[in-house]
Amino acid sequence: MNNPYERINDIVFNLQNKKYNSALTLIIPLIDRSAKDTYAIRKVGERFKKLINDNKDFIFWFGSGCVINVTNEININGKTLPDIFYNMVRNCLVHDAELTNVEFIEGNTIISLDGQKIKFSINFIYSLFVFVCYLPCNANKIPKGITMNNNRIKIDIDNICGKGKIIAFEEIIKNKTNSATQSIQPER
Repeated sequence: MNNPYERINDIVFNLQNKKYNSALTLIIPLIDRSAKDTYAIRKVGERFKKLINDNKDFIFWFGSGCVINVTNEININGKTLPDIFYNMVRNCLVHDAELTNVEFIEGNTIISLDGQKIKFSINFIYSLFVFVCYLPCNANKIPKGITMNNNRIKIDIDNICGKGKIIAFEEIIKNKTNSATQSIQPER
């Protein structure tokens, strides 16, 4: 399995079966690859953080269950979201082959730090996956026919794949106000 996008179905399986640690382990390389394909920045850390920072509004919005809008820099205990995610998640996985410092929680808290332990809401993990799928650099890389539920909204990944953040926002907002079980169907 040389193509990291071949793992998409595994991510969906893990999300749907509440294996969030496994899903996150598979999502991290896709974020890395998407950053490489999006920016002409040589340093891995810089481009990874830039991709997270440029999409933090969607990540937090979707991660909050489509409730919180973020317009300012996100700062948690003096650390930004890109720094937390790169240093405490991505680097632990890549360099130490573990995510023992990550915990997944139910409820309204999207992300919190407790010493060296980082806590993500379950919706936050879904938001990372959806954000990777909507990136234009992934338009032709995500397998077809993927639908998923984040407990509130059924999302047809084909319809937002590669379309960019604006389409994802518009379609998820539109369908959040309609039926929670309706598929997202953007106009083409």
